[in-house]
Amino acid sequence: MRTIVRILILTGLLSACSDQREGSALQGSALVVSSPLIMKEKDCFNWGENYAQWIKAFMGERSSPQFQQRIEQDIPPTLYEKYRTELVCKRFVYRVDGLDIEGIYTAPKQVKGKTPALIFNRGGNGSFGKIKPGIVLNKMLPLASEGYFVIASQYRGAGLNNNNGFDEFGGRDIHDVLALLDIIDATTGVDPQRIGLYGWSRCGMMAFLAAKHSDRFSAIVVGGAPTDLWAEVQTGLRPEMERNVFRKRIPNYQQDKQQTLIDRSVVYWLDELKSPAPILILHGDNDQKVRVENALSLAEKLAARTYPHKLVIYKQGDHGLTRHKQQVHQETIDWLRKYL
Repeated sequence: MRTIVRILILTGLLSACSDQREGSALQGSALVVSSPLIMKEKDCFNWGENYAQWIKAFMGERSSPQFQQRIEQDIPPTLYEKYRTELVCKRFVYRVDGLDIEGIYTAPKQVKGKTPALIFNRGGNGSFGKIKPGIVLNKMLPLASEGYFVIASQYRGAGLNNNNGFDEFGGRDIHDVLALLDIIDATTGVDPQRIGLYGWSRCGMMAFLAAKHSDRFSAIVVGGAPTDLWAEVQTGLRPEMERNVFRKRIPNYQQDKQQTLIDRSVVYWLDELKSPAPILILHGDNDQKVRVENALSLAEKLAARTYPHKLVIYKQGDHGLTRHKQQVHQETIDWLRKYL
């Protein structure tokens, strides 16, 4: 494959389960999820039986009229009803390493042939950043509506049950992501030869760790991803990250900070990635949580290896690229369509 290197500065505007498992057929389609790993499911749309309830669940504690107006502009009732009509969305519990891990999948109800799969990696740590209605409605359902079987893990340590384990921030929790491959393999109507990885922030780290452990991925999309955690710690810009996440979650961090962070930083082990899945790197030049140098460094190292990739830097883009929502979605879909 030829190397793709393109650095762009863009501007943009804010875009105007039944409890017990019973077959898990995606209604009206050839897709049937039948993995023995899955123990129970609930319908995601049960978060709210109508548009108003879903928006309330989406907003959570952010109940300002301005925020609600923005959400209703981004996701009007017609789009919400389109999702309910055309997509299936399930919350589920699956077994990994003897633990009960929570997950979510969504896909079109009607598909032609076999649909590609996309593993959606969530950000945050522990219960912070857990996939809630807002992420499902704003991130996962739009990807599924483009024709993908989108599946995500909440990771161990994020659940409410007593057998949920502990999030190691890129340690054994990577098993929770890799186990999704078994669920994909057990899903009739999904192409097991076309699997992509999607990840934002911490999820980008998880995507690269998954690619380090498996050769089954055909495309990778990451945004605001930390690619060199050791360099990030040395800047001293976010001491709370080291204090509240690294020290508390990463095993043996106090004994060997450098090595534990290198183990979670793709720039140090690019040559260990199992397959040459083309990588789309998205980042904002005003990211206050993960410095844009992470994206620039990764792209430089990929270019030196003639590794297929594309880098897009968004002018005045924040960590979530919230002002570039439509552009980010289109870049993502174009990449997935090309390589997945």
